[in-house]
Amino acid sequence: MGKCAIPILCVLNKTYYVPPYERKPKEFLTPIEIQSLFDYSSQSPERLTARDYWLICYFCNGAYISDIANFKFKNIQGDFIVFYREKTKNTLREYRPYIKIYITSDLKELINKIGNPNRASENYIFPLRDPNLSQEENWNKLRSMNSNMSKLIRKIMKELAIDKKISMRKSRHSLANSLKNSGASTEFIQETLGHADKQTTENYLAEFDDHVRASIFEKVVSLRKQA
Repeated sequence: MGKCAIPILCVLNKTYYVPPYERKPKEFLTPIEIQSLFDYSSQSPERLTARDYWLICYFCNGAYISDIANFKFKNIQGDFIVFYREKTKNTLREYRPYIKIYITSDLKELINKIGNPNRASENYIFPLRDPNLSQEENWNKLRSMNSNMSKLIRKIMKELAIDKKISMRKSRHSLANSLKNSGASTEFIQETLGHADKQTTENYLAEFDDHVRASIFEKVVSLRKQA
């Protein structure tokens, strides 16, 4: 007997219909929207700082604020920043992927703009941690900073007339979308994001299928090209 496409739940010999779970697609910025954010100008230093850190997260392989806050100049090896994600660095897994971030000219410019001018190997690249605070206090500070920056990013989105709920963490989804649209392989995206297994990446990228399909049809299949 073939499988029924309608979700069914059997409890005490009674059959009930179970509505299928609808997974909402993750929101992200397209390359054109990211360019708008990059070109954004404001009289508010706070909004510009939030914009800069969003872009830093994007250029740093979709790293979180908690990741880039721990980057030290000793993590720079040639043209790359090499690090372990905060989310996985203390894992008990035998395999713990490290991430290599290529320092693009855009990222280099942001490091020169808001990075620590003292480039001693043990100094943090970005001034996000307070050496006078405990580890727990710094963690709480970073969480608060991430939240405040996300609020500022949402205000910038309104200014740019982009109707999306974008936070600091959405830089990661935006990067994944950009890479997938460029034709990058799942294996490459897996390594870039620092996922330990391919299935995690495939589940992650499944959110973008409709957007990628629409983009391909507009660019390749549609005969009425955009001006």
